[in-house]
Amino acid sequence: AFADGIGGLNNFLCICISSQNRIIKKEYIMTNNSEKIEQLKKKLQEYYESKGIIPGEQFCCKNQDKCPGELSRGMQCHIGSKYGEKMRIVVASLDCGNGGADTIEVRTEKVVSDAEGNERNPHMRGTFKSLALFFDEQDPANLVHYMAMINTCKCCRKGSPDHLPEAYYRNCSEYTLSELLVLKPDVILFQGKFAPIGCQNYLLEIESIDDTDVRQNLRLFRYQDILCYAVICIHPAARGRQIQRRNHFYDTILPKIAEYIKNHPVVLTPGI
Repeated sequence: AFADGIGGLNNFLCICISSQNRIIKKEYIMTNNSEKIEQLKKKLQEYYESKGIIPGEQFCCKNQDKCPGELSRGMQCHIGSKYGEKMRIVVASLDCGNGGADTIEVRTEKVVSDAEGNERNPHMRGTFKSLALFFDEQDPANLVHYMAMINTCKCCRKGSPDHLPEAYYRNCSEYTLSELLVLKPDVILFQGKFAPIGCQNYLLEIESIDDTDVRQNLRLFRYQDILCYAVICIHPAARGRQIQRRNHFYDTILPKIAEYIKNHPVVLTPGI
C-alpha cells in the first residue's frame, strides 16, 4: 500500500513474497481507520510499559546502566490521527534533544502544535518538506496527521540539542524494530547517520535502480512481515559543513526518490 486508493490502514494489505523478493499476491481487508489508530496506540503503549520505556521516574529500561549521563529518558512516539489513510510513512529520527521525554499522547500534542504554529525548528521544517513530496499536500498542519514519528534513541541530553553517541542508538535497536513491526510502514525516512543503526541488518540494496543518487539513498527494509522502502536521509537540521549536502539532498535527491517510490509501488528487486 503506497498511495491514495491503493491501500493504507483503511485497507489492510496482506502480501505474499516469492524467494526472489517479488510481491506476488495482494489482498486488502477493510477496517475503520480511527479504531485502528487507537489500536496502534494501545499496542505501542503496552509495549513501552512492558519494556520500561516510560517518561519520568517509572523509566526502567534494561539498558539504562549502559547509557550513563544526565539524560531525559523514555521518549515515546507520535502517531497521526490519519496515519494509514494515505501512504504509511514513519519518520525515524535521532534522539529528541533538549530534554524531550513524553508519552504518546503528549508527544503527539507537541508535534501537532509545532505543525500548526508559525515558527518551526529546522528539523520539523525539513520533515514537513519531505512529507510534502509523498503526499498531495503542502500544509504542515495537515501533513502531521498522516505521519508517525519515532525516535531511534529513547533518551536525550537535558538542555542540549547535541545528539547522543552511536552506542546509545544500538542499545535502543530492539525498540525501533518493535515500533516498526506495530506501525507497518510503506516508507521509513531515517533522519541522520545513527537513525538506521538498529535496522542495518535488514536494509537491502536495490541494484536495479539506474539513478545513482536514488540507488545510494534508497533501500528495501525487510524484517519479519514488513517489506517496505527505507530512505537514508541527511538530518534536516544538519549544520556547519553539512549544510550544502543537506540542501542538495532535500532539493534534488529526495524529490527523485519520492518519485521513484510512487512509480514503483509493488515489485521490488533488491540486490541480494
